[in-house]
Amino acid sequence: MQISQSAQFIAAPPPTVWERLIDAPGWKSWNPGLAWVALDDRLVPGRYVTVKPATSRQTALRIVTIDAPHCFACEVSVGPLARLRFSWRLVSDGAGTMVRHEVDLTGPLPGLLRKSAQRVAAQIPAHLARLAATCTGATP
Repeated sequence: MQISQSAQFIAAPPPTVWERLIDAPGWKSWNPGLAWVALDDRLVPGRYVTVKPATSRQTALRIVTIDAPHCFACEVSVGPLARLRFSWRLVSDGAGTMVRHEVDLTGPLPGLLRKSAQRVAAQIPAHLARLAATCTGATP
């Protein structure tokens, strides 16, 4: 079930946006809700990024898709019962990049993550605006 869709035009080419998007330790620069991010190696499907939101427990995000410089997706799950997926698609758009973000919730018991999904989804437009600012050198 789709929880949200957001889009943001960024006045920078897709490779520039892509480099910011996949810089996991740098996520805090455009997502101030993160206290810290830990990555053992590079982002590849099947690997994990550990994130610590400022207001909750740390969690592991599994990298699902990485297709430079077009698509990146990661997810958190509650065993086989619920999965919360975050995906970004980058599309060249004239003098910049259109970033499309989706939050999806799947599994037999999606209610386990619904409140968290809605809370995170509400913040995505502001995060995308900050991502745009970091890509263009503007002050977020």
